[in-house]
Amino acid sequence: MTPQRAKSCTCEAPHLQLEDETRVVYCHRCGRQVRPRAEASVLEAIRRASTEAVAGLDQRLASFAPPPAYEPPAPRLTLSKGEAASALGVSVDFLEEHVLPDLNVVRRGRRVLIAVAELRRWLDQSAERTLA
Repeated sequence: MTPQRAKSCTCEAPHLQLEDETRVVYCHRCGRQVRPRAEASVLEAIRRASTEAVAGLDQRLASFAPPPAYEPPAPRLTLSKGEAASALGVSVDFLEEHVLPDLNVVRRGRRVLIAVAELRRWLDQSAERTLA
């Protein structure tokens, strides 16, 4: 017999209730039968509800489509001044002084975009001039 707090006894003072083997609960002060504790059934209902919720969640997760296949990013068409200088292996100052005057660039506000094709064209022309 384990002592438990009485929940439904009609005695005025709070006291312990004792539970015997037949699951009938009696007040240990007045001897009246009190309602058995509902904790076990409440815990069982919570367990059952959580199990059903997890099963429902598994079903909902299974219904989602698999993630789309990885798509590599589109190839870059333009580069910034810093990226173009890095691609050519020169500093930004050198690029601005010696290369940009020969290139057609796109200007939008402060932004200067250099087409990759334009850089390749400049390289081909510069290499031809040097070797010729």
